[in-house]
Amino acid sequence: SSSSSSSDNNDNNNNIDSPRHKNYFKGKRVIELGSGTGLVSIVASLLGASTVTITDRDIQGRDQGLLDLIRQNCRINLPEDISINSNSNSNSNSNCNSNSDSNSNSNQDHISNLNQTVSVVPLSWGDSLPVQLSAQVPYDIVLGSDLIYETVVFDKLIQCLIQVSSVDSEIYIAYKNRFKHSTRTFRRLVAQRFDVTVLIPPFQILKTCTHDNSKEDFSDMYILKLKLEPESTI
Repeated sequence: SSSSSSSDNNDNNNNIDSPRHKNYFKGKRVIELGSGTGLVSIVASLLGASTVTITDRDIQGRDQGLLDLIRQNCRINLPEDISINSNSNSNSNSNCNSNSDSNSNSNQDHISNLNQTVSVVPLSWGDSLPVQLSAQVPYDIVLGSDLIYETVVFDKLIQCLIQVSSVDSEIYIAYKNRFKHSTRTFRRLVAQRFDVTVLIPPFQILKTCTHDNSKEDFSDMYILKLKLEPESTI
């Protein structure tokens, strides 16, 4: 395994509107770990990914479950002609902007439009992959953001990354360096199984999609690009 750093000084390549970034997801099979609101996966779908799998723990909140929130965000933010099926075998569809809660108890939602599919799937790191994920692996692109702060889950997270990827997959882990000890620990552990490249400074890209007067500080944000080592297996 190895670790390196790179930055792209080409302004055109760093522009979020450049063809390089707009076309990156087209036709790709994507999975996001620890999706939270599902924003990253929604963007990947809007950028043309053929398959997007949105995963997180099935946490039940006071008002609604986390996966229900992700499904709701998909219905609101994905195009109106995208339909939601309660399961892969369902023949009944509901409009993307429907307020119906008929799918709220489903373990998995499929949102399909032409050749694009979005699925919401419960996943706990370290467990065996659910059947619907086992049938999809390995993915072309694996995404995760703000995942590396609790050291007790690092081994399980790395195991999950190995489960859903292959040597041909590209994995991107974005994080804000809040807890430097946790960051160092994760990078040391993940480098035992993956080739690691630190993409810096990502704020050169991020600042292009914010207002000039934004007070958000991107200077302590990083993106790790991981490639599975050929000898790495579960």
